[in-house]
Amino acid sequence: EAEIAKTPNKPAPPTRLRQQRRMIPALAHGAWHIAQDTGAKLIVLWSQLGGEARYLSRNSFRVPIIAFTSDERAVRRMNLLSGVFPVLVRDVPAHRSDFAAMADRMLINMGWANQGDPVIMLAGKPINAPGATNTMAVRYAGELLELQNLQLVDHDREGWAT
Repeated sequence: EAEIAKTPNKPAPPTRLRQQRRMIPALAHGAWHIAQDTGAKLIVLWSQLGGEARYLSRNSFRVPIIAFTSDERAVRRMNLLSGVFPVLVRDVPAHRSDFAAMADRMLINMGWANQGDPVIMLAGKPINAPGATNTMAVRYAGELLELQNLQLVDHDREGWAT
């Protein structure tokens, strides 16, 4: 990390995140490194009140941040954050996997990502609880759509596709 910090052309990890020693800043710090290492095109997260998006935004991530929430006031606040694109969702996904599938579908349908682009996802459980973010995953845009399409194939009683 010291070598990266000396190189002016390469971004340095946000030190403020390391110094806080809390869950969400630690995940934001990890997301920064993973985004750099994987060449992620987007960071996608559920940010109920906008706090998670604020941690990412104030540390000058060079990757667009798509922040989902069910709170209209949070959308208005997140509109003021640098690099954050808030998305209002009326129906809160029941689980992180439902959120990942919904986000994957939206990324492809809205043209925010191309099939196969690396994407970092952050969420928690329960998904709409403020400060619940505790999970990070590297996904590839469209991969969950492909899985859903495979599962839609009819199967006979023995499990064979018909």
